[in-house]
Amino acid sequence: MLEAVAKRKAHWLLRAGSSERYTGGKRPQEDLVTSAVFGSIRLMPLDAQRPALSTLLGEKVIDDHLPGTGQIKIDLWPRFHKVGRIYVEPDVVLTCDARCLVVEVKWHAVLGKDQLEDQVLSVDPKASAVVLLGENDQRDAVHGVPLFPRSWRSVAESCGRAARETSQISSWANTIAEFLKQTDVGAVFTGIPEPILHAPYLTEYYFSPRNSTDDPNH
Repeated sequence: MLEAVAKRKAHWLLRAGSSERYTGGKRPQEDLVTSAVFGSIRLMPLDAQRPALSTLLGEKVIDDHLPGTGQIKIDLWPRFHKVGRIYVEPDVVLTCDARCLVVEVKWHAVLGKDQLEDQVLSVDPKASAVVLLGENDQRDAVHGVPLFPRSWRSVAESCGRAARETSQISSWANTIAEFLKQTDVGAVFTGIPEPILHAPYLTEYYFSPRNSTDDPNH
């Protein structure tokens, strides 16, 4: 998560023990998750980065919209100039062989007005596709650029499958799957406990002979 700290996305971590409280919207979980997931891929061997990104974002997305054999450059929170605004800052921009893939990460947050539109019009080189990670969107494209929503549940399931296989990314996939399970929305990935079907105190009160209408002494 060092990338988040370096980009001043998680400076609250450095204020542990202070009187200032960082909860709810003030606690930048989205940026920490982005840094933990994509930052770990930046540290992987070059030949493992593409399989890891395919597991994370979907194999078809990477193969169709970020093809090539060169190194994939992973930029976290790059800034692009836009007329009328100081800058536009996508969460992740992947670049390979002059092609660009934009990733917008959502975690307990919703899209801002024209957020994806501004990113598509600002990134350089021109975006070949946009992945909306953690939020649903009914659109197929943004300004003619293909849009692919992907849920964190899908990411967790994909990482779980990759972790069970013998490959160069199995350890990484297992780490990400376990990391997601420990988050505050981990119940989505681990399953919700079964409801309690037997409540003894209710059964005793409503269905015991002394409370039944069939009891002659009632």
